Amino acid sequence: MVKRFCILLLVLAVGLGFVCGCNGGGDDDDSDDDSGDDDHSEPGGPDVTILSPEDGVTIVHGSEVAFVGEAIDEEDGSLDGDSLVWESSIDGVIGTGRQFVRSDLSPGQHEITLTATDSDGKRGWATVNILLNQAPTCSIVSPGPDERFLLDEDVVFEAEATDPEDGEIADENIKWYSDVDGELGTGSTLTRNDLSEGDHIITLEVTDSKGAKCFAGVRIVVMEGKEWTIMVYLDGDNNLDDAGVEDMEEMETVGSNDYFDIVVLFDRWHGPARLWHVMNGYSEEIENLGEVNMGDPQTLISFATSAIEQYPAKRYALILWDHGSGWSDKDEPKPVKGICWDDSHGGWEGDYLTNDELNYALDQIKASTNVQLDIIGFDACLMQCIEVAHYIADSGRYVVASEETEPLDGWAYERFLAELDAQPDMDPLELAAAIVDGYY
Repeated sequence: MVKRFCILLLVLAVGLGFVCGCNGGGDDDDSDDDSGDDDHSEPGGPDVTILSPEDGVTIVHGSEVAFVGEAIDEEDGSLDGDSLVWESSIDGVIGTGRQFVRSDLSPGQHEITLTATDSDGKRGWATVNILLNQAPTCSIVSPGPDERFLLDEDVVFEAEATDPEDGEIADENIKWYSDVDGELGTGSTLTRNDLSEGDHIITLEVTDSKGAKCFAGVRIVVMEGKEWTIMVYLDGDNNLDDAGVEDMEEMETVGSNDYFDIVVLFDRWHGPARLWHVMNGYSEEIENLGEVNMGDPQTLISFATSAIEQYPAKRYALILWDHGSGWSDKDEPKPVKGICWDDSHGGWEGDYLTNDELNYALDQIKASTNVQLDIIGFDACLMQCIEVAHYIADSGRYVVASEETEPLDGWAYERFLAELDAQPDMDPLELAAAIVDGYY
């Protein structure tokens, strides 16, 4: 009778939220039963272990993540295949089996659960937490690709960097390196004027608070040289010979100086072609080349590559001087498209640089010197048309030319060279504008 009474009280007490012990002997132990989360398995279910990834690990988003686990069941032994299911709290089911690799998990904090189910339907599971950390993004604002600097000149390094989790990156986590000079410094903006002479591969390294990195790179050149080298391919081997002499005299009113060089290949109607270094009031003969064909692209290639090598500078302008025909009407019986006629080669019609040959020559100059010309100028008629610009677009930054015919004396060299003499550190756009302003 007493035993039945205790059982009745127990049932009633559970309904009321407390327990009464039998014979008045209440148990004061209030310990909780959390067996479900602690042993990670249902009674009789398999034992599950996640071997990889490690709990709490941070992984760069986009990297390969190896998932490795094991499940041992008393009756079935080691489980595999579809009986092992991996889930992410963000991406859902991500795989099955003992091991696999994923590199496409979403960024963020993942709770990874491996659930094993035995042949009786009993389950066991294990969990780990991992962080898929998005790497920062970064770019080099300056210096620009293949930008050239003189020795002892200030080189400004500027970066843009941000991180999806951290936001703005601290300056100490933005580092600059040169493959020649090593570590250059830290910060989103850095200025150095002591880089060694030569080609530099500049590397920007940005690191976020979790150790994920972003890299960007750019090539620059540090040289001993001048601000500008002006190269004039002066083809006077035709009826423009006298005008070529006049333009040489205009160049000599300014001439080369400590800040820029003027180098001219002048092929006259009669006599040999000569290479000149134009000075103030006179010109120094560099070389007597004999008779050359100014309509041969190899002549242009040899001239420009040699001038760039012998007269290094931060910036280069190449001016082609002669008759020009640009892009003639396709309906003409024999359309002529090109520049630089050489009457000594090909009779009265003369050989000339076709637009295809011009494009080839400029490509070869760039390939041989690794220099993109800052200005390509055509002191010739009819060369400023979109078709010609399309041909040469990859070889230069700015083109200066005339859409209409030009007078015999062409450009006003004494004017724009005087402007350059007054401001030798002109950028390419400023010098291009000075050429146009001087012409008018």
